[in-house]
Amino acid sequence: MEAKAFPIDAYFELHLERAPELYEKGLPLGVVMGGYKSHGMNVIFRGETAHSGPTSMDKRRNALVGAAKFISAVNDIGWDYAPIGKSTASRIAVWPNKNGILPDYVETTVDMRHKDQAVTDEMVAKAYAALAEAA
Repeated sequence: MEAKAFPIDAYFELHLERAPELYEKGLPLGVVMGGYKSHGMNVIFRGETAHSGPTSMDKRRNALVGAAKFISAVNDIGWDYAPIGKSTASRIAVWPNKNGILPDYVETTVDMRHKDQAVTDEMVAKAYAALAEAA
């Protein structure tokens, strides 16, 4: 039989995202009955490159410090809404990434989610407040 192109009718995603929970409950299989309302952010912090030796603390504008404060706050927000709410900073890029040099550029990726869109929005609002404070 000749293969023919058909319009896509459905999409199935097969993976083991919930495998640890299924295993802990002794269940061989789980069926997804819904999804999380998620919000992603790509956040850039800008500071000023300087050498760590001669630059006094009051003159530093270390982008990594601001990013670290924000990433910590994102993690705390996830814990505030656990176990249903989740948040994480899953990626960080630093420039220049050198010993003894204060970075002027940091980029991080954040993911926040909850089953209820209104709660996800609340988590995101807290993340923006934490971002303002970290900056």
